[in-house]
Amino acid sequence: MPAAIGLRWGIKQSFLDYLSGLPDGQAALGDNVTAVGDNELLFDPAEATASLDGIVKFTGEVRFGGHRGLLFVRVAEPWLHIDGGCGRLTVLDPTLTDETSRIPLVTFLVDPGEAISGSFAGTHVRLTEEGVEIFNNVYSVGEPFEPFTVTA
Repeated sequence: MPAAIGLRWGIKQSFLDYLSGLPDGQAALGDNVTAVGDNELLFDPAEATASLDGIVKFTGEVRFGGHRGLLFVRVAEPWLHIDGGCGRLTVLDPTLTDETSRIPLVTFLVDPGEAISGSFAGTHVRLTEEGVEIFNNVYSVGEPFEPFTVTA
């Protein structure tokens, strides 16, 4: 069975483990996001092809919550901005209602060894300064996040 097309990402395993241990921890998947495998999400592509250079856009969102509403994390419409083997993953700014405001969540390296017909992996995924705020200042800049794969 061929791999599903899109961005497959586990975000951060320790965060998901923490969330699942909360009495009111939850993850709400929006349209264009599917739970796959072990704690991974598949974001649907917004474009027909993936590229190892430029911007690769995905749709969908996931909202994580807990602690009676004090914990809220939104990851929406991830875009990969790739340039010369490295990149950053941006998401819609969860604090604004403007659907065009984006902030960098993580940086990554492209693993071209996995590139097969537009498919590739993002490795050495690290949290940005702006991403620290999205995760409520729990993690530090440079905190490792899960690697991801893009299948076309």
